[in-house]
Amino acid sequence: SFNNQKFYKNRLKIKSKVQEEKPLVFVDIKDPVATDKNTSLSEAEEIVAYLKAHPDEKAGIITPFVKQKELIEGLLKEEGIFAEVGTIHAFQGDEKDVILFSSAITDRTLPGTYNWLKNNRELINVATSRARKRLVLYSCERRLLELAGGDDDFFDLYQYIKSNGEKKVKENENRSRALGFKPYSSQTEAEFMETLGHALSICDQNCFIRQEVPVKKIVPKEFPDPLYYTGQFDFVIFRKTTDKPLIVFELDGPEHDEDEAVKARDRKKEEFLESCGLKLVRVKNSYARRYNYIKEILAGFFQTGR
Repeated sequence: SFNNQKFYKNRLKIKSKVQEEKPLVFVDIKDPVATDKNTSLSEAEEIVAYLKAHPDEKAGIITPFVKQKELIEGLLKEEGIFAEVGTIHAFQGDEKDVILFSSAITDRTLPGTYNWLKNNRELINVATSRARKRLVLYSCERRLLELAGGDDDFFDLYQYIKSNGEKKVKENENRSRALGFKPYSSQTEAEFMETLGHALSICDQNCFIRQEVPVKKIVPKEFPDPLYYTGQFDFVIFRKTTDKPLIVFELDGPEHDEDEAVKARDRKKEEFLESCGLKLVRVKNSYARRYNYIKEILAGFFQTGR
């Protein structure tokens, strides 16, 4: 579990096994509406929708903020839905089948507020350990990527859920592409990850791969462009000993040749990488399973260092 890895260095002995098909879900609130400081009406509405769709689940709702707790309680009362809503203290020792974690991160979330949230170990520990079957995290991904940085437990949780679970996006696909996001991990991406991992294990075992890495996490120079804060690279290979990024892979579908907005985004991402000397390799979707092709690219890179 995230808690066992993050806070206890895998020292906990886990006796129960999660059999839920989708135990981890991230819900991206693209354009959140905030009625007040530290609130997200959009998250509250999504939570109500979830509870309506799953009336038989024993669910609990956790949020860092009292105002968000009160907002959610008000909407639940209007809909005639009963569910326990609270901040961390309300859930000490109380497990639920499902925990809905409302972060209330919106464009109105200030850096100081996020700094308090990001390493609030007790909050994150309680929120992630009280779910027996499923944990659902609600947040505005775009704003989260703008705020995240440094030692950041909340961002680690977000990445853990995205890497090990399912991501749902409240936005149409074309707009997501223009912003630099891919709403869902496709079968092609999973196949490429497997191919890349196999090839890397042959070429250099002292490296590892991360998927969907935020631009600003590996490009130190700041750019006055929204894509610098919102964009992601599909796959990045890092050196194990230094955690240094070495080479970036982008898996391209036909839209990268046909859609002008996507092509413009690609040019900007290339500019970002050129500023820090990182190599970018673009791979067509049709080449995702071509092991020898990928292995040759990696072998050439590690032999020449570029």
